[in-house]
Amino acid sequence: MADAGGGGGGGVLEPVPSLRTEVESLKRERDRLQDALMRAMRSAVLFRGYLHQHQTEDESIGLLKADWEMQWFVLGSGGLLKIYDSDRDEAREPGALLYIADCLVEVEPPGVERPWCMRIVERAATSQAHAGGDGGGGGGGLGLPLPSVNSWGSVSISGRNELLLVAADSAAALMQWSDAFGRAGLKVVWPSAGLGRGSSRGGSGAGGGAGGSFSLGGARTNSAPLLGAAADAAAAAAHSGLVTLGLVVLATTHIRALLENLLVYRLRLTLLNKSVWLAIVNTAGDNAACLLAVPGLLVFAAASLGVEWLALALLRREQREDSALGKKLDDITTTPSAADDDASPFVDDQSGRAMRRLRAHRHELVVVPLAVANCVLSLLLPCMLVFRLEAHPFPALLLTLSALVIQMKLMSYHHHNWHLRTIRRRRGPGARAPGERGGGGGDEVEAPWCALAYPENLTVNNMLFFLAVPTLTYQVNYPLLPNRRPRMLLRWVLMLLALASLQLLMIDQLLVPAMLSGLKPLADLDWWHFCERVLGLALPNLYVWLLTFVIVFHVWLNIMGEITRFADRCFYKAWWNASSLDQFWRLWNMPVHTFLMRTIYFPLIRMRVNKWWAVVCVFFWSAVMHEVAVGVPFRILRGWAFWAMFGQIPLITLTAYLRARLKNDALGNAIFWVSFCILGQPICVLLYAHEYLKREQPPVAAHAI
Repeated sequence: MADAGGGGGGGVLEPVPSLRTEVESLKRERDRLQDALMRAMRSAVLFRGYLHQHQTEDESIGLLKADWEMQWFVLGSGGLLKIYDSDRDEAREPGALLYIADCLVEVEPPGVERPWCMRIVERAATSQAHAGGDGGGGGGGLGLPLPSVNSWGSVSISGRNELLLVAADSAAALMQWSDAFGRAGLKVVWPSAGLGRGSSRGGSGAGGGAGGSFSLGGARTNSAPLLGAAADAAAAAAHSGLVTLGLVVLATTHIRALLENLLVYRLRLTLLNKSVWLAIVNTAGDNAACLLAVPGLLVFAAASLGVEWLALALLRREQREDSALGKKLDDITTTPSAADDDASPFVDDQSGRAMRRLRAHRHELVVVPLAVANCVLSLLLPCMLVFRLEAHPFPALLLTLSALVIQMKLMSYHHHNWHLRTIRRRRGPGARAPGERGGGGGDEVEAPWCALAYPENLTVNNMLFFLAVPTLTYQVNYPLLPNRRPRMLLRWVLMLLALASLQLLMIDQLLVPAMLSGLKPLADLDWWHFCERVLGLALPNLYVWLLTFVIVFHVWLNIMGEITRFADRCFYKAWWNASSLDQFWRLWNMPVHTFLMRTIYFPLIRMRVNKWWAVVCVFFWSAVMHEVAVGVPFRILRGWAFWAMFGQIPLITLTAYLRARLKNDALGNAIFWVSFCILGQPICVLLYAHEYLKREQPPVAAHAI
């Protein structure tokens, strides 16, 4: 080593023989541990169950992270302990693997604020600790202080190679785990006074007397206080059994209700009933007119495209006038006499900007009324057609919903193109908005699907593409998939057919009988029976509504996305976890929510309208659209759907107050489900059904069961 630290010979030092020997021994130890691990992984499972694992300070630093976390443990015969988040994850890779064949399990009795604990430590470190403790615990000795558990979640460990600290929910679970650890070859050390196991699993110990074993008549079964967090731990234990019981009860009640429905109404299959088909045939002309009017809505799309062509022509006229004005100004400023004339009208740039704003305002006064009139007529004329005809509600509903979609798309189409024109008026003809070709700006990499820029988007193909994509907000370019996926498209189509068939069956077999049975209490104002019928209608209506949501937002929109290669498939978010009604409306229908925010809410905010009044305007527009969507197909405009939607504003305020006051999202979620699905929808269904059947089929409404 002296040579190595000396002059600059630059030679390569040979490895020291002792280091080479140590490396070889480490390799052999690694191979031995790998073999032991493989044997342990192939071993049989001795025991599995839930235990509370103590989290270290680093693991429990989060605000919502408890000191003790329930985990699923699987112990193998080879001493391999697998740790999972729950029993459902056992088929996957474990979250942690511990090889504890050479370890020691120390059982610690319960204290005032903690249950029975098991501390898994390395056996060598434990023997040293006990030896040092017997040797008199001087500062220079080898003794290591024993760990002390001060309270639930407060563990003090000094010098111990502790691998794991777990807690059992009960003494019985503790005994089961201790037996499993013993069968795995671990030594289990029991406290001197406890469950009567003695100081270790193999010996009799001090605890083997009459007071330590449950098998003796004089055994103490209640030996330590269990208060505070320990009692809370028993309440917070795994409730998988209760969850299973709830699922069994839920399945039992549903099976009983289904059997009762079949016994009372038999298998209805109304769609195969001859009278239903005769009624459809009798109104075939009106039904066909409604169905043919759906593609006729393209006339309004063509009119919108014509309005935008007119707006483009006016914009180009402005640009030509500005260009001619600029040339004239250049010619005048190059003339010496004109350059010295302070009274030249072209020198005042501020007056020129005012003149351009006035000219643009006059042009938009021509374009905007035409666009607004076209959007209003795109919904008004189909609604008038439905009221004039006597079509079945289904084709009338198809026409009404199609008109609503067309109107929102055209509103967004005109609004976005107006925004593009405004940018070019303010920044010049070569300006680009984000989303256009060349509109990224800076060092931002432009997406390959940004292929168009205004006015290249004002084409028939672009309009038809926008009408087909599953979104209500227009933009020049959309993110696209590289190609279509035929297998995925086939999967969505098959899912659509299956779910639509199931929905029709549920409507015919469950929803219609429950609805008819609630008409007579409503007509007689028998409120107790009416409340019972509302609750009876709640579950069938909820299931039909959930199926409608899946069919529309999860299946149909994905089908249109696959056909058009539309890549942004965020059609909904986790609305079922909504803690208030305003969260639900922001999450459950993302296309409509995005349309309302971009086309109505934020323009009102830019006009300096108060946020609360902007929200009121959004809800007013949404309430009108709900009344149109529900009332027009049945030709019933009573305002029930309008007030059911618009009246949610005070309910939203109430749920927001309760959420902030009680700091409990579960309560807000329950209020949402009860108010919206259990009470609100069934009452509206009964009201509209009563009015419709009273007009169309009076005997059915009068003699409903």
